[in-house]
Amino acid sequence: MWRRDHQTQKKILDTLIEHVVYHDMEMRVLWANRAACQSVGLDLNQVMGRHCYEIWANRDIPCDNCPVSRSRETGKPQSQETRTPDGRCWHVSASPVFDDKDQIINMVELTLDITDRVRAVEACKKIQNEQEQVIKERTRDLLRLNAQLRQENNEREKTETALR
Repeated sequence: MWRRDHQTQKKILDTLIEHVVYHDMEMRVLWANRAACQSVGLDLNQVMGRHCYEIWANRDIPCDNCPVSRSRETGKPQSQETRTPDGRCWHVSASPVFDDKDQIINMVELTLDITDRVRAVEACKKIQNEQEQVIKERTRDLLRLNAQLRQENNEREKTETALR
C-alpha cells in the first residue's frame, strides 16, 4: 500500500509546473521533481546530493537573502522573487520540515517561473511612463497655448476699447 501511495505522490509532484525541491539542512538536494530537474537539463541522479545554489544559480555559496536559508534560520516559511543568471524570474517559497519533536530536519522549496508575468508588468510600467510623459508634454503645450490665447484676447479687448 505504502509503495503505491509513494508512487502516486511522485507522479503528482512530477506533473506540477512548480519546482519542488527537498533539501537537507546543508541545502543539498535530497529529491527534486521533474520540473526542477528539467529546468537545468539534468536528471534526478545528477541533482541529488548537490547544493541547490550550485545547480540553479551557478554559485559556490548560498544565494543572497535565500528563502531556504532564512526559513531554516527562522523556522518559518519564507518567500521572495528573484532572478537567476540566465535572466529568468522566479517566485521562491521555502518551508521547514519538522520531526515529531518539532526540530527542523529538512527544507522544502517551491519555485515558480514568473518571467512572463514580470516582463508583462515591466512592459506595462514602460508604457505607463511613456504615456505620462506624453501627457506632461501635451499639458505643457496646452498651457502655453492657453497663455498665448489669453494674451491675444487681452490685446483684442484693448484694441476694441481703444476703437470705441
